Amino acid sequence: MAHVFDNGNIRIEFASDGSLLSLGKSGDGGWNYVRPHCFWRLIISEGSSLEVEVVPQSGKVAITGTCEDFTLHYSDLHTIFGQPVDIQVTVSGRMQGEDLLLSLEVENHLPAGDMMRECHFPVLCLSEAAEQLSLHYSNAGGTVWSSVAEHKYRLTPGGPQYQSMDFVYERQIYRYPGLTAATNCFALASDNGGLYVGSHDLSFEYTEHVFELEKRQLFNLLMVKTPFLPSGGKRRYDGYVLSPYDGRWFKAADKYRAWAETWYEFKPIPERIRTMQGWQRLIMRTQYGENSYPFATLPQIYADGAAAGIDSLLMFGWHQGGHDCDYPEYIPARELGGKESMRENIRKFQELGGQVFLYANGNLIDKNSEFYLQGKGKKASVKDFLGNETSENWCFSGRGVANRTFGNRSFVTACPASREWLDKLKEYVDLAVEVGADGVFFDQVGAGARVCCDQSHGHPVPYFGVMNARRDLVAEMRRYAHSKKPGMSIGIEHTTDITAQHADYIHTCGGGNTVVNPGWEQRGEKPHIENDYRWFRYIFPEVILSNRNIRDNREIEMRVNRMLLLNLVSDVEVYRCQRTVASEPYYQQYLGAVNAFRYKHRALLYGARYRADSLQQNTNPEIDSESHIAPSGQIVVLATQSHLESATTRISVAGRQLQAHDFLGQGELLPDGSLRLSRHTVALLVFA
Repeated sequence: MAHVFDNGNIRIEFASDGSLLSLGKSGDGGWNYVRPHCFWRLIISEGSSLEVEVVPQSGKVAITGTCEDFTLHYSDLHTIFGQPVDIQVTVSGRMQGEDLLLSLEVENHLPAGDMMRECHFPVLCLSEAAEQLSLHYSNAGGTVWSSVAEHKYRLTPGGPQYQSMDFVYERQIYRYPGLTAATNCFALASDNGGLYVGSHDLSFEYTEHVFELEKRQLFNLLMVKTPFLPSGGKRRYDGYVLSPYDGRWFKAADKYRAWAETWYEFKPIPERIRTMQGWQRLIMRTQYGENSYPFATLPQIYADGAAAGIDSLLMFGWHQGGHDCDYPEYIPARELGGKESMRENIRKFQELGGQVFLYANGNLIDKNSEFYLQGKGKKASVKDFLGNETSENWCFSGRGVANRTFGNRSFVTACPASREWLDKLKEYVDLAVEVGADGVFFDQVGAGARVCCDQSHGHPVPYFGVMNARRDLVAEMRRYAHSKKPGMSIGIEHTTDITAQHADYIHTCGGGNTVVNPGWEQRGEKPHIENDYRWFRYIFPEVILSNRNIRDNREIEMRVNRMLLLNLVSDVEVYRCQRTVASEPYYQQYLGAVNAFRYKHRALLYGARYRADSLQQNTNPEIDSESHIAPSGQIVVLATQSHLESATTRISVAGRQLQAHDFLGQGELLPDGSLRLSRHTVALLVFA
């Protein structure tokens, strides 16, 4: 007997064994997002066996409810090997408009020592029709699969293949909060509608977003929580949302934004950051001891950047050990001129009109640093499930091979809840203030932190909520910096929402401009970029994001134009931060032209609210276009193409009239109102 719940917007159907049969909009002509499949799984430990699977079909289920509310209570469960397990599982659902709000409650009555480790819920086994939809998810700020069907056999699980049970489950896994999942949601999408899947969980504990090929046939979307629940324990997870929606992908993104507004702390951005075009990111002294830029070269660094419209410097490798060495011992390098030269030349850089952001690593502790050798670093470090420190190697090399092959420095990772670590980072802020820096920058802190099991840090063990401590670290450093120097900016690396709210800008990781169809230009083919940042940029347009990975003049027009279309700031990292932008004259010239164009239209673009392609109609998909709401309320559409000699389109905004336009490059507004763009041209259209 099937059990159907339908509120006139959503329809969900369960089999008598508690498995999910169908999910879709009410009266949608039989459209169904899922195949029959279990709705949840558990992973438990039994003795020394750490990953034993339990599924709902193994037991009994009591299903009760009305049209809009339902409960499924599972009991008498068994492992996939047929062994009975004393576990209770309850799934509760409440329909609210087009949203289905779900909770999962688990009770562990296993023998002492056996643990309920993982809750896989909801498990959505996609129907053949759903596999044709695009998948939007938040890896590195936003990534898009053009269709699930196209990608389901091309998963990239990471690590050696023999380390996973891929003959059962082949998985691509992203973790929120952190670099690999910037928001706790993902969505299937089409031009006419899709399915939003979210975890609106204010605990901000780690949630794994899993894209899974089961037995080389079925494709599942699921979320995983890790309660590590001991015998006698009970845990309830609220905040799951399934929502079949009408419209395009940004309708799903709006759902996450509405939830984020209940907790995200929106802060005013300093005017100097709000109007910043970007920065040059330079390693002054390398890990292997090469001195690229003594402090006395700061005035020339400014001049090189200013020619490209860049007035800021993100200064890496300024300390004695060089970049990615000796953290957290931040002593201005003698070989670069020492502290007084550093202070003097930062002042000269500022007098020319620039600003300097000083680098520190917010995560790594060098095992050869004084902080570690004297015991504080060991105390502050993350400990794994068995009490061991977690280690990393960052193998920088120059012209040689040995450093790259064998490694030069080893690090442990710092627990962000450790008071010793927070106090040490404050010493770096003190030094940044002392030398006159305009801002402080903490590398890696937006990325997912290692789960820590050191009880002496005062947090739960294991600490799956560790990103709460990262959020608090950024907030505390912000408050401390402002107490020492009002108006001092704070930047971080990596995009995730809970840390972004306390930073003035994000140095992203991913690029936002890397094509997955190399050779596109020679073939006259539109460049395809999967990791395009648009998901996070649309949900949080207030956040200042950079581009990344432009290291020379390859594909320079297309990449820089994308920066402008999304209204990002430039991360100028020529030759992997080894040289200024003057080493690539064409990049310098073209970036300068684009930044001059943006400055010319600064009243429209500075502080504009990015709206992706939600406001405009563009009749030619060969031309990319992005819309923004200017501070004045005018709608600005930026458009470009880089693969055709010339392309024509018509761009309009409902209820608005074209008020003004401008071109960077060879463009033309034709008498019939259409737009012609030559290769690499950018059009700016203003609608009022």
